[in-house]
Formats: sequence, structure tokens, C-alpha cells
Amino acid sequence: MKAKFFFLLIIVSHYFSGNLFAFTKESGVLANTVNAIINSMPDEGENNYVPLGTPVLNAWEVMLKDLINGNINGASTGANALGYELVEFTDTPSNALYYLLRTKVGSTNYWGTYVMHSNPCRPNLIIQSPHPLHDVNTGQQGLYVFQKIDARFFMMSGTHRCNSSSFSSCDGTTKECSPTNSSEAYRISDMAHVVNSIFHISTKVLIQKTTDPYFIQLHGFSHSTGNPYIIMSNGTFVTPTNDKFPAIEASILAQDGTLNASNICIVHIDKPTSGKCSELKAFSNTQGRLINNSSDPCDKDATSTTGRFIHIEQEKTKFRDTQAGWDKIANALANVFAASNASSVTTNPVGNGLYGAGSALSSSGVIPLGNVVTFKAGSSITLTTGFHVLSGATLSVVLGGYGCFPP
Repeated sequence: MKAKFFFLLIIVSHYFSGNLFAFTKESGVLANTVNAIINSMPDEGENNYVPLGTPVLNAWEVMLKDLINGNINGASTGANALGYELVEFTDTPSNALYYLLRTKVGSTNYWGTYVMHSNPCRPNLIIQSPHPLHDVNTGQQGLYVFQKIDARFFMMSGTHRCNSSSFSSCDGTTKECSPTNSSEAYRISDMAHVVNSIFHISTKVLIQKTTDPYFIQLHGFSHSTGNPYIIMSNGTFVTPTNDKFPAIEASILAQDGTLNASNICIVHIDKPTSGKCSELKAFSNTQGRLINNSSDPCDKDATSTTGRFIHIEQEKTKFRDTQAGWDKIANALANVFAASNASSVTTNPVGNGLYGAGSALSSSGVIPLGNVVTFKAGSSITLTTGFHVLSGATLSVVLGGYGCFPP
């Protein structure tokens, strides 16, 4: 038997007391929570960040795989042992459900903040912000882009890139942390240039556990006359087989009439030999090397490209200052990477959060005790045999809308 709903809103609600979950549950504005984390983040020169050994990295890998595989209680236990907490976070403006990994109060494990969408429209996109303090607003921008396009995962470093006075053993040099503006090795607190970090091991896990993954890494630079306003790189001079960069460029230019093609540098197309585009080509980025299958991401440039690493350097006023700038990147990614507006939802049980479809949505799942679920579709919602709402759960059904951006 099937029941079809063609009206605006249904609410099925029961009451349940007690907590059956080992993880924390919170609701609020996720952007405010992440912004508070950024504002309290250890700054440059404070020496809070410490390098990590193999046992910690292995334990994090196990924990993150538990989370991705749906073993939420196991992931919570693993996070707690590492000085982190797993929070099931309902974002009240959108009713979307996220799993947030953050440093526990009192913990000094400043390894970053990690957010997984429970039901992403773009399950192959991972947004990375490795320099949220140094590259102003890229942490807030990364979270905004992640939420607006319903990407799968957002990751942000836990300190300023210049927090530590110790140097990375990986190759490459920079002037960004030098008090004398001289070239030196990267610091161990710079997540884009180390391999023994939670940021890097999380990238490794997401490569393994994501179908058709693409990693969007957001950066910022100071603009001066003659420089481009945006620099994009895949981490090599090689043109990818499935090259997303020209389409991203075209979408950005379509949104901002003050820019033209000369204002955007694409490293593998323009092949710069000098200037800002050459300086910021991201060849020594360790996540880029990993994604591009370098034999040694710490010390060896990639010799080929998968096209799955999209490194975006942005001038501040046009791209990082305000939400209007953030929208240029979000809209470009939404236009280039199609939303998977699946017509059916068959997850059993149906977890917390928003489940959307462009037109028709169906479900045969079970909504567990205490969970809050919203079904949202353009034309019809079908509840098939086996679907039911357990006592203590809330189901909202909305027609005429879409669960993904753009529809």
C-alpha cells in the first residue's frame, strides 16, 4: 500500500524523554558556531600546535571512517578519546542536520573543525579552509559555500598557519610567517604543507570513502596592480582529462561584469613563469599532491593530475570580504557540479535532517525515536510499504520546494 501526500505540511509528533545517544545533540545557527571557533582559534606565534604521531593519526582515521559509515556512537567514543566531541547539530535556519567534530572544552588538541552533512545534494564535494585566520574570511566563506551548495564535508584548520615556531619537514618555502620577510620552510601549523596532521589524514579518508570526490581548497592573497583577482590551480601544469576550471572561470565572469579573463589565472592553462600566479600555483600543497597521486606528498610534486584538487586563491575585496563575494564561488561550484536531486529516499532508518528532491521523493524508511526529519520535494512525496514514524519522532513534509541548490 502507498500513501501519497499533495499538501503543504504534515507534522507527526510524539514526546519522548531520556537520551539514548552517546553523542551530543545541539541546534542553532551553524555559521555562528563555526565563527565562534574561528574567533577563539590560537593565533600566530603562540606555539599551541604540536605535531602528531602515527597512533593518533590511525585512531582518527578509524573514528572518521566510523562516522562516514554511520556508526555514530562508535565515532563519538573515538572522538572523545582524542579530546574531541561529536555533535549532532541541527541548523535551525535550514533544518539541515550536520555532524560536527570540534575540540572539547579544555582540550589543547587544536587539530581543526570538521563538519559532515547528513544528506548532501553534492555528496562528492569537500570544502577545505586550511588558513582561516591568515587568509581572512576563508573559514567563514568555506562554511558558507559548504552549506549553500549542500556539499558533503567541510574541514578547517585549528590554528593560525604561523602558530608554531617549528618548521615542517616537507619541502617548499614561504615568506608568510617570517618576521624578516625572508623565505623559510613552512611551519608545522600550516595544514596545507604537512602530512602528519588530522587535516591531511581526513583528506586521505575522504578520497577513499567518497565516490567521484572533488576537493575545493579556499585561500586568499593580497592583490596589487597587475595581478589577477583569482588564481586557480590543480596542483600541476598538466591539463586534467575532465577539466572543471574553464567552466568555473566562465561562471565567475558571468556573475561579475567588472572582471574579464585577464583577471583570472588558471595555472595549467596560463603556465605562469613569474608574478603572483607563479608564486601561488600550489605545487607544494600536500593535499594537492596526495589527491594527484604523488609518490611522496611531503617532498615530491605530482607529475600528473586527477583534476580533483581545485585550489582557489582569492583577492579580498571581490571574493572574501562579504557574502556577495562568497556567492560568486558558491554559485560557480553549484553551476559546474550538478546537484544529485535523487527522486527517492530509501535510507532505513531515516536519520535526522532534511531530505530533498527536485520533483518526486519516496521513502520506505523508519524515523527513529526522537529524530526530526523534513521531506521536501517539488511535486510529490510517496511513503511506501514499511515506512513509519516511531514514537518520539517528528516528520514534516513540504511540497513545492526543493532540497538542493539550484533546483
